[in-house]
Amino acid sequence: MEQRPTVKASLIATPLIDGRAEREFITSLISCQGLYRGWACVEGVSHIGLARHLLAAQFLASGCDRMVFIDGDIAFTRADLERLLAADKSVVSGMYPRKSPAMNWSFKSASTGTEDRLPAKALAPARYVPCGFPRVDRRVFNDIANSGSCTAYS
Repeated sequence: MEQRPTVKASLIATPLIDGRAEREFITSLISCQGLYRGWACVEGVSHIGLARHLLAAQFLASGCDRMVFIDGDIAFTRADLERLLAADKSVVSGMYPRKSPAMNWSFKSASTGTEDRLPAKALAPARYVPCGFPRVDRRVFNDIANSGSCTAYS
């Protein structure tokens, strides 16, 4: 009997500090139906780290294999999410404009430690990425729990 490849189920996780999401985010989420199994959100938690921890707990309690944090003020396309889900990495982040007057698209390079421009549609190693649009595999959480450290992913 031929075995089919396992389809990985994804959970979208959104911290909503004030309980509201931007229209562009909702439109993006609707346009991506079928790419994810569920959507979890945490409302009214002003400490973003705590909100992300609560979302991670919901993810770990779900049957999903991957979690995608997407902030409620991020607009993205179906192709953006497809590319993020298809990346052959345990942790990968989609880029979006940083909240600044210039709305720069930047990341801290893993090689230089400085902010560099990212080539369009390319994966690049990075030392630091924003947490508004990353995908994390369940394996990462399991590895951290088993080792007591997240140094392998830093």
